[in-house]
Amino acid sequence: MVWCEVRERGGVERARNVPVRLSFIHNSLSGELPSQLGRLTALTYLFLNYNSLEGTLPSQLGRLTALTHLHLRGNSLEGGLPSALADRCSKSGVYCFH
Repeated sequence: MVWCEVRERGGVERARNVPVRLSFIHNSLSGELPSQLGRLTALTYLFLNYNSLEGTLPSQLGRLTALTHLHLRGNSLEGGLPSALADRCSKSGVYCFH
């Protein structure tokens, strides 16, 4: 695994040049989460805590079948988790903090 530092408090970890962990905690990110995140199907960790994200979570996040940790606290997100993701969080031990 290779860790590429993106910002002081953020980064992307890759395995075979595929992102597997995204960590952007306290990075002043704003706006809505892009639906394109659902294309990162090898993603295991998604940490976006304490930014200024808003809106609802895109349903495409349900495609993140390898996801084991999802941290979204400290944002202004509305609604719940997409149903496919919520099912995995409740049944397979995915750690979801929303």
